[in-house]
Amino acid sequence: MLPSSCPSNDMQPVPTFRLKLPQELVDGIIDELQHDITTLKACALTQRSMVYRSQYHIHREVLLDCTVPPNADRYTSPYISQFVRKLSLYTPYRSAFDMSEESSTNEDAAALYSKEESDQHRPWTVISRLTGVRDLFLVDFSWNISQSDRDLFATQFQHITSLSLRLASFADSEDFLSFLSAFPGLKSLKLSGVSWIGPWGARKWIRYPSHSRLTPPGRNLQTLSLVGFAYAEVIEGISSWISSLAANGANGLTLFWSPNDGFQCLPDLLRGFGPSLSRFIVEMDCAKEILRFDDAPRCNTSLQTLSFCLTAPGLPRKSAGRYQWIPDFLSTVSSAQVATIELRCDCQNPAQLERLFLQEIDDVLSKAKFSKLARVVLTVPNTLRPTEAHHVLERVLPWITKQRLLEICYKPVDYEQSPNLESALALPC
Repeated sequence: MLPSSCPSNDMQPVPTFRLKLPQELVDGIIDELQHDITTLKACALTQRSMVYRSQYHIHREVLLDCTVPPNADRYTSPYISQFVRKLSLYTPYRSAFDMSEESSTNEDAAALYSKEESDQHRPWTVISRLTGVRDLFLVDFSWNISQSDRDLFATQFQHITSLSLRLASFADSEDFLSFLSAFPGLKSLKLSGVSWIGPWGARKWIRYPSHSRLTPPGRNLQTLSLVGFAYAEVIEGISSWISSLAANGANGLTLFWSPNDGFQCLPDLLRGFGPSLSRFIVEMDCAKEILRFDDAPRCNTSLQTLSFCLTAPGLPRKSAGRYQWIPDFLSTVSSAQVATIELRCDCQNPAQLERLFLQEIDDVLSKAKFSKLARVVLTVPNTLRPTEAHHVLERVLPWITKQRLLEICYKPVDYEQSPNLESALALPC
C-alpha cells in the first residue's frame, strides 16, 4: 500500500527501450549458425533483420538428384535463387539433357523418361535460375551427349571457379579438354574416378568459348586435386594438359595427390607440372610399391611448400618402411625455394614417431639446397604427451631442432576427418 503522502497519480509507467543490434553483429551471429539449418529456418521467421542472412546460408548449397523430378518450385523466385553458391548434380546425364541418339537406344531410360517427361522434369528449369553458382559438383557424369546439350551446358556455368568430378567418363583426353573449356574462370579442379572409355563416333570437337590447341582451357587454374584411383592414360592426358598450361605461362600451381593406386604415375605428373608447381600435397596410407622418382622432381624448380599426410592407422611396424619414399623424394627435389615442409601423422605413441624415417628426413633437409627452409610443421594427435613427443623429436630431428625450425601442432584425434588435407593443415597451431 502506498503511503498517504504519495498520491497514486504520481506513479508513472517505466518507459521501455528496444535495443537494436547493428546489422553487422546480427550477421555475425547468424554466420556462426551456418551449419544448423533448423535454427536458421527459425531465425528467418523471427525478425526481419535475420531474414536475409539466414536465407543466404539455408540456400547456399543445393543438391539435385537428376534421377528423380527436381523440386523446381523451390527456386522459382529469383530472390531465393540468388543465394545458391554450390550446386551438386547426381547422374545429370540421365535426365538433365535431351535424349541423344546414343542414349535413346536404352530401353530402360526411354521407359523411365519419355520425351514429354524429360522436358517437364529436366533440371535445367532450375539450373538456369542459379546464376550465382561458383562451386559445381558432378557425380556419375558422362559427356556423351548431343552437341546442342553441350552448348547448353557451356552457357550455364560460365562463372564456375571450383569444379569437382566423381565417376565421370569422357571419350579421351581431347573430349575432356572440350568439357573443361566450358569453364573459362576455373581456378580449382578436383577429379576422382575419371576415365576415358573410348571413341563415341565421329564428332566435331568444340571448345568453349573458343580455345585452340595453343591456348588450352584452364588458364586461371590454381589447384588440381587427384583423389582415389587414377588410370595411367588419364594421368598421361592430364600431364600433357598441365604441361601445355605451363608452356603458356601458368605458375604458382598446387597439386593435391591422394591415390588409392597408380602411384607410379606420379613422376610423369610432376614432369608435366615442371616449374609451374609451387605447392605439392600428398595424402596416402603408405606406398604400395617401391617408388622410383629418378629425376622427376628435379624439374619442379619453383616448389615452395611440400606437405605429406601419413594416415596409416596404428602405423604397424611392417608398414613403416613404406614411408622411405619421403626422404627419397626430398633428396631428388632441386628447388632452392622450399620454405615449408609439413608432415601430418596419426601416431598414437612416441614409438610410432620413430618409425616415420624422420632421421632420414632430417639428414636430407640439412643439405645446402634447403637453405631457405623456414618451417617444418609436424601435426600429431593431442593424445601424445608434449614432453614425450619433444624428447623423441629432439633425438630423431637433431638438425631441425637445433635450427629452431620445428613447429608441433597438437590436434584432436578426429581432425583427420576434415574435408581435405589443405583445411587440416590450415588449422592454427
